[in-house]
Amino acid sequence: MAYFFLVTPCPVNPLVIIGAGDLGCETVALVERINAASSDPMWTLRGLLDDDPARRNSHVRSVPVLGGCDWLDAYPEVAYVIAVGHSDVRQRVATQIPPGCAPAGVLVDPSVHVPRTASVAEGTILYAGSVLMENVTLRTHTIVDAQCTLGHDAVLEPFATLHPGVRISGHVHVGTAARLGAGSVVLPQCRVGAGATVGAGAVVTKDVPPGATVVGVPARVVS
Repeated sequence: MAYFFLVTPCPVNPLVIIGAGDLGCETVALVERINAASSDPMWTLRGLLDDDPARRNSHVRSVPVLGGCDWLDAYPEVAYVIAVGHSDVRQRVATQIPPGCAPAGVLVDPSVHVPRTASVAEGTILYAGSVLMENVTLRTHTIVDAQCTLGHDAVLEPFATLHPGVRISGHVHVGTAARLGAGSVVLPQCRVGAGATVGAGAVVTKDVPPGATVVGVPARVVS
């Protein structure tokens, strides 16, 4: 499912954030910025969900942790996003969402311009200062952290994660549940395989095999 962003009034939608860690805290702040940017707030943040019992009955930026993912059984009308930075964990959490729930939401920081030619699927989170060029495709539950750049015709497959400051050139393909570390760079036409990890600051000059970990300049396979 693709979402195209227009400047039009919208109803206030109930939302929960799954993940009460550091990224969950950032995402609470993101929802606050989204609502503050419009005279018609988009989201009513009901709380956070986390399966860690130690986080139950706590608060994140004054927002309560309501319980685990099974909380959605009683509130299937509430949309959700998964604010978990580890791609494989986010993918696993998605399998725990009860059937019949509302679709995942899409969160886009007000500072981010999404071109009309871009396709942004449900569950995507775009944090502050990122730049999307034309014909970018973001599939389900992708996370693009702050200050990233995605070149034209780039594709992020489901559950891909870009940590802060990643630079992706044109026609780059990032596979399912791949992770790109902070400040890494991927040169044009390269493919990062499913489940691969690109270390912080690495420069990818050729395809990265699925499941591999690459580091350095130029990036080399270390595992």
